[in-house]
Amino acid sequence: MAGLLAAAIVVFVPIGMAGWHLTRNRLLFFGAAFFITLAILVHVMPYIPSVLAVLSLHPRSIATGLDPQSTFLKSNGCFSHLHSINWEKLHLSPNVMENRSQLSAARWSWIPRKGCNFQIISRSDSLQLLKGARIIVAGDSQARFFFVSFLELLTGNVEEIKLKLFKYHSNYDYTIHKQQIKVDYVWASYTSDITRLLLELHTNKTYPDIIIMGAGLWHMLHVANASSYGYSLQRLRRTVFSLSRVASFSEHVILGGTEVIENSAIPRFFWLNMPTLIPSLLNSELKRQRMTTNATALYAKELLKSALTYPKGPCFMIDLEILSQGCGPNCTLDGMHYDYVMYNVAVQILMNFLLMSS
Repeated sequence: MAGLLAAAIVVFVPIGMAGWHLTRNRLLFFGAAFFITLAILVHVMPYIPSVLAVLSLHPRSIATGLDPQSTFLKSNGCFSHLHSINWEKLHLSPNVMENRSQLSAARWSWIPRKGCNFQIISRSDSLQLLKGARIIVAGDSQARFFFVSFLELLTGNVEEIKLKLFKYHSNYDYTIHKQQIKVDYVWASYTSDITRLLLELHTNKTYPDIIIMGAGLWHMLHVANASSYGYSLQRLRRTVFSLSRVASFSEHVILGGTEVIENSAIPRFFWLNMPTLIPSLLNSELKRQRMTTNATALYAKELLKSALTYPKGPCFMIDLEILSQGCGPNCTLDGMHYDYVMYNVAVQILMNFLLMSS
């Protein structure tokens, strides 16, 4: 159709112009200009949808201050106390420490806050709260530990899942059919991998309800450039904001002849920061050289500067650094990955957040 339209214009427009008594040179000039312009449009038109998709994720298209979670975060002061944990540390002997794969080195409870009813949410309540939800956990080994704890809360048995998850750096998906809950783990060792995942979700128009993300350890070990990490976080922030904006317009409902935008399609975004590293316990010389206390501080500073997390950013941070400090050095054997008790607390923080914001 576009070709026929172009041909008709190229043929009939010069004839009409000739009727206006234009000179032959002018007629040839305008005819050639029309033909070239239309030829370019015919060839470019198939690519316009892709260009528009890219433009929709351009930072200039983001509304200033758009933050889908900021409203209820600001309205409820309890969110700021979710990480106020009281740790009861257990004193284990070195011999016991060396022979335990799971240390269980601490028990925990929330520090009471007036007006905040934090609670350890049970499996049945968790299944009810997440009924019909799709959840994506994307990131490095810290996100993988979180994913295991999350599935343990929902299913109670994760030993077989651990064997598959920890044998390879691979993706994993799990569906709880009765409650129609789908949980995906996506191995994303770098922040750029997470950004790429979000762009794929945008392209496919498949927006999950909850996205939990976290990466940084691989970058610190293999790239060792805090500024580069900061840039990747800023790019991720722009993508998250844009995905929120696009998702919020993805569903429309007609009520009484009036089109109403449904915001329920906006995912809830969470960020897992890096835990406290203990260089003396790291299991390789390269890790001890690069994953130092100073390097960890620089990477944490870049996260703060990127404004990826609340209050300036779109993600609520589940603070593994604070949790690992509370659990203490007895909670880790390799100085990097902590006992599941810490990730269980992180999962409970997520669940209480969802309960308060539902």
